[in-house]
Amino acid sequence: MSRLASLSTPSRTSSTPLVPSPETKETTHHRMFRDLIQSIISLIDQWDDLVSHDGPKYGKICVDARTSIENILQLEENPDRPSILPFLIQLRNSRSSLNDVLIKLDKSLGKLQSLVEVGEGLFIDAYSREGVEFVLKTPMWMTWTMDRFVNSLPSIFTLHSIHLSKLRHLSQLISSSETTFDQSKLALEQWQDLSRCGERHDEVEEWRELVEWEMTWGQPPSKTEEKEKLVTPKSGKKKGK
Repeated sequence: MSRLASLSTPSRTSSTPLVPSPETKETTHHRMFRDLIQSIISLIDQWDDLVSHDGPKYGKICVDARTSIENILQLEENPDRPSILPFLIQLRNSRSSLNDVLIKLDKSLGKLQSLVEVGEGLFIDAYSREGVEFVLKTPMWMTWTMDRFVNSLPSIFTLHSIHLSKLRHLSQLISSSETTFDQSKLALEQWQDLSRCGERHDEVEEWRELVEWEMTWGQPPSKTEEKEKLVTPKSGKKKGK
């Protein structure tokens, strides 16, 4: 984010401690930036669903179909030998579905890149309208300045870009006819591991927890939370007179 470099440098070198301001009045830039972060979090949720559910589902079907075909072909050819046609159709469909998962992830990556650019645009606009103090020194909600929020976004994009590259490689191993059963099974296990652990998973989860805490700190309770506080649970027991 080279266009932000000259603006964001002072915030990194400043020795002035950031003081949280629970009574900070939200501006249009606050609301727009909150919507941006929530859009990124929603996109991450969609990404996780594709990787943790759809990918392993179609990957397993692919591996099972290939295994069934190989087992049938090892049998002596005779009229009683099962047909491999149903499994060939299953293999073709699962390969196509697995590829569709990668296409959806690629589109999500493009959307993520656009959202990062939107964040940069909001930063430039806020700097132009509100001044350097607003974007570099004043905490937006708790302790993070807009500068820190914006500068945290490119790494989120990079983590997902690397993640997709690894998944593409594993998809090829899972679906390729030249891959042995053990190799494809290992690739499927590695895909599943990438969905629930690893650098991308850990760093994105940490970022998400931090930004959600920053944005919700000091905010008034929702109407639902207020109602829950007013409702007193019934004990079901009557006190004696």
